[in-house]
Amino acid sequence: MANYDYIDIIVATITAALFFVFIYYTRKKNTFENYSVADRSVGMLLLFASSSANYIGPGFTIGLVGKGFSTGYLFFFIMLVYGMSKIIEGLFIAPNIRNKFKTSYTIGGIIGGKDSHNNKIVQFVAGVISFLLMIGFCGIMTMAGGSIINSFLGVDKLWGIIIITSISISIAVFGGLQSSMISDLLQFFLFIVLLPLLGIIAIYKSNLSLDSFIMTAKQLTTIGYNDMSIIAIVGLLVTWFFGEMLVPPTISCILSSKDSKTAKKALSYSGIFMIIWLFIMLSIGIISKVSGIDDLSPDSVLFKLGSLYLPVGLLGFFSIALLGVIVSTQDSLINSASVIFSVDIINVIKPGSAKRNLLVSRIAGIFVGIIAIVFALKTPSILEGLANIYSVWAPTILIALLTSIFLKKVYWQSVLLSMIFGGASSLLVKYSSITIPSIIMGIIISLVVYFSMHFYMKANAQS
Repeated sequence: MANYDYIDIIVATITAALFFVFIYYTRKKNTFENYSVADRSVGMLLLFASSSANYIGPGFTIGLVGKGFSTGYLFFFIMLVYGMSKIIEGLFIAPNIRNKFKTSYTIGGIIGGKDSHNNKIVQFVAGVISFLLMIGFCGIMTMAGGSIINSFLGVDKLWGIIIITSISISIAVFGGLQSSMISDLLQFFLFIVLLPLLGIIAIYKSNLSLDSFIMTAKQLTTIGYNDMSIIAIVGLLVTWFFGEMLVPPTISCILSSKDSKTAKKALSYSGIFMIIWLFIMLSIGIISKVSGIDDLSPDSVLFKLGSLYLPVGLLGFFSIALLGVIVSTQDSLINSASVIFSVDIINVIKPGSAKRNLLVSRIAGIFVGIIAIVFALKTPSILEGLANIYSVWAPTILIALLTSIFLKKVYWQSVLLSMIFGGASSLLVKYSSITIPSIIMGIIISLVVYFSMHFYMKANAQS
């Protein structure tokens, strides 16, 4: 538990109160269009900040600082592909989605809707898979939030999980995507100032020298590299390039943009920002090592650094910033999951009005948060948990999405079998003795199945 001064508590309380007041008064009208895609009117700055805040999350703050602490800059070279994938996402994929799927709300709508495979079964299956994976993502955010509250306030981790999830639910469910994006904007500017500032303060207070920093960085990076096989590194490169490409919150951001040009700029700039952020977080992890922080759980390094070096007042802001890292991702996941449940699952089974979709989405959002709490109690470390979900996401949903976006002639049988066999093969490899990374095998099987069936159906159609 961090040693808070009463000033820290006052600062944190006032900041949190102002934040919620601002969110409350910036809510938009209660329509499903606003709740799900913010009336498709979001500008570049808000879209950039929201996308970046969603990408960062606990994995790219708490998790990366822990990786820097234990393996130096090894993960900079591995996860550099993540930033590259986001730039590609912005330059080449986002404009196509915004132009082609102007009336879609979800991933299921893109894959199984009238503008692509045009099949309700495909939309339903894609919806169920993406909904379950969103619960997994949300569980990881929930676990991280509980850890933050436990570390700083000494509150039991379960109660910390309940508190952080309740905050995210209140923003996502009762405000919708517009409120989530505005909260992301505020949190984004808070943590991009305070987290780098923590690194600077730690350097100053610990009298850290450049030579000791460089020497420690080299040692940690070398040790980390020697502990990993080439196949493991290749697996990580593939995982971080494809794993979070076009996840539901990203799709929501793209569909909410006012036009394709806005989506292209915002997501491309987010990718560039992510590369810079990656370097900063790993550097803070190395600074923590050099400054003499005890060898502890990687996910606790950032907490310990903040409690040791931040002056009175800033520690309260820092606590809110770290909670903002969690909330900025978790509220978007809850919003996306709730819309997926309403549009791709319930509305496919029994079509209803926009008013009913809004009600179902809000109820679903509450249940997603509750299920995420249960899931969080069984979640491993942040980055490990994310990597596990990525290994299933890419083979099941990503290949289906990309074919829906770029192919002009598609067949629903191809995408349905691709999702089933891609996901199943990834899971089988993951829990077997096969040394090939599960995400690689899953993507290969998914592609083979999709195009085998695609060319088979095409040949039959021509005969």
